[in-house]
Amino acid sequence: MIVVAGEALIDLVPRGAGALAALTPALGGGPFNTALALGRLGSPAAFCSRVSRDAFGEALLDRLRETGVDVSSVQRGNEPTTLAVATVGTDGSAAYSFYVEGTADRLFTTPTRCRPAPARCPSAPARWCWSRARARTRS
Repeated sequence: MIVVAGEALIDLVPRGAGALAALTPALGGGPFNTALALGRLGSPAAFCSRVSRDAFGEALLDRLRETGVDVSSVQRGNEPTTLAVATVGTDGSAAYSFYVEGTADRLFTTPTRCRPAPARCPSAPARWCWSRARARTRS
């Protein structure tokens, strides 16, 4: 089993041109996308993070579950989901502004004990765990 730890966020992507173009939410975050890809490929995978109980957080977890990713170790919180607001330059390049202060994934705590390996992963060691989530310092 591959355990992916890190953020799950919402990209707010402009649907048109202009500074005030309507924004469309898209599920994202590098670790989230990695776990999603592993699940789609049929690889035993688990996602480890802290995810909001808001509608965005529910959508993120639903998508992981749909692809068979184990989310049993995901911590939940009432804090909002991290947002990444995209802007597209005249040359087509994207830039992002991250809204992370007080969000659920920033309050992730390292588990204090290991969990038994999921039954659907018979080749996994008897116990599996992660040492710590990597620090994220985006501003």
